[in-house]
Amino acid sequence: MPDAVRAPHFVRSFERGLAVIRAFDADHPALTLSEVARSCELTRAAARRFLLTLADLGYVHTDGRLFRLTPRVLELGYAYLAAFTLPQLAEPHLERLVGQVRESSSLCVLDGDDIVYVARVPTRRIMTASITVGTRFPAHVTSVGRVILAHRPRQETEALLARADLTPLTRAP
Repeated sequence: MPDAVRAPHFVRSFERGLAVIRAFDADHPALTLSEVARSCELTRAAARRFLLTLADLGYVHTDGRLFRLTPRVLELGYAYLAAFTLPQLAEPHLERLVGQVRESSSLCVLDGDDIVYVARVPTRRIMTASITVGTRFPAHVTSVGRVILAHRPRQETEALLARADLTPLTRAP
């Protein structure tokens, strides 16, 4: 946004400091001073002042050449995230997925040997399964449970299967 349309209270240097933090991402976890300056359209001197201030405050670490964000930057978003529950955070993503694939979508967690539904967006059909938040099923008998188990350490999954009741829950056709 051009400076001419900024409100009188706007602090440009604060905007630039946030731009320096946002210059780091999954593809660029470590940046040189020159890379930060180029990415943020700052002079090297300005980028250096911002980076060293962030280092003094504990948000950035440097080895003298490369700069990296520290876990302290998570504090900046914590208050926002803390106000939301996991289901609230997941629901818009589940709704978008349901819209794309026209199938129900769920978020489940492993609790002991069971999966528990913590968020669910059903598809709109004449007949649907009556699965609500809080529903529990043995992990080994559901598709979502099997996906979770497939990503657990092998010994954990084998131990769960060894103690599981493998009696079929449905009749064979």
